Amino acid sequence: MKNLRSVIVLFILSIFSISSVNALNTINLEKALYKDAILSMNKITQDYQNWEEINRKIERIFILHRYNKDINAIKDLQNLLKSKIVELNSKTSLTRNDRILLNLYSNIFYRTVLLLNYQLN
Repeated sequence: MKNLRSVIVLFILSIFSISSVNALNTINLEKALYKDAILSMNKITQDYQNWEEINRKIERIFILHRYNKDINAIKDLQNLLKSKIVELNSKTSLTRNDRILLNLYSNIFYRTVLLLNYQLN
């Protein structure tokens, strides 16, 4: 009977430890995504003269998506951005305009991931 209790206690403890490790990994991934989004947004401020307007438009789009909760539209946007990013990354050398576009696409992509995984759940 003691062996059964100890096995049950060990099983419960292992479940708690696994779930805490998963929660920690999720938090670290979320932090990394926010960091990438912020860094790419800062790069936008260097790349564009009208960066305030661009950031405002991006923020409005995501505020609208967050309130509408249209997951299909966000996934479509994410897939489109993913294909554009893959297309630009497949080039052997990027021009300045390509790098600027890649950063803009990456910023919006990071925001879609954050929106889908953390803000709409």
